[in-house]
Amino acid sequence: MRRFVLILAAVSSSGCSLLVHFDPESQPCDSAGECLAGYLCSDAGLCKATDGGTDGGGSDGSACVTRETACGDRLDNDCDGQTDCADSDCGGVACDDRDACTTGETCSGGSCPRGSPVVCTSTNPCQTAAGSCEAGTGRCIFASLADGTACGAGQAARCCAGTCINTTINTTNCGGCGLACATGQSCQSIDQSGCIATEPMNTSGRCTCATGVPCPGGQTCTNGRCVPQAATQCAPGQSLADAGLCTGYCRY
Repeated sequence: MRRFVLILAAVSSSGCSLLVHFDPESQPCDSAGECLAGYLCSDAGLCKATDGGTDGGGSDGSACVTRETACGDRLDNDCDGQTDCADSDCGGVACDDRDACTTGETCSGGSCPRGSPVVCTSTNPCQTAAGSCEAGTGRCIFASLADGTACGAGQAARCCAGTCINTTINTTNCGGCGLACATGQSCQSIDQSGCIATEPMNTSGRCTCATGVPCPGGQTCTNGRCVPQAATQCAPGQSLADAGLCTGYCRY
């Protein structure tokens, strides 16, 4: 710690005191609230260095500031011996209660009271509307609705793995969740079968296929389209629909 010998002539009009063997760091400010150059008078009435040197500075080695305004960084920024909410400068200032699942905290009564719980709300039609906050990260977690749950306009709009898809065009979930078409094949709505009988539009889908190209779930390639022969070749929760003169299809 540097020691200074400061001899001042007391002048009645100046308001300064006579300090001998004055150590500016952590010593009382003079009667006018002043310190030596490079030091500031803190709220506690003590001189604190502003140069970030060995005689002072913030808890992280930075220069002292006049007031503590960063009230959630765990540092004594104004070097008055009080950190964050414990410093009177921080009254009503935003702070951090160290809980990722709360928000809106402000310093009060020398501490950082717990903030309001984070509200998790989803607009995804294939997730539960209300979720939970993951401790430690603050990330909202939502449960997915069951595969096959209706999620939009038309019977073909279904939830698959937490996402709303169209089972008449989605090659990963063609006609039902998990019924994936082979590479290079497409998913067609059952009304595109081209048979004489009218099939309901936008109800379900079938994968296109070719000789030697596998169909999902063990379905059979018939006239260029994958056709289920039993409900066991459909997705869980589906039934096998009879299309009359046309081939059958899977539906929810």
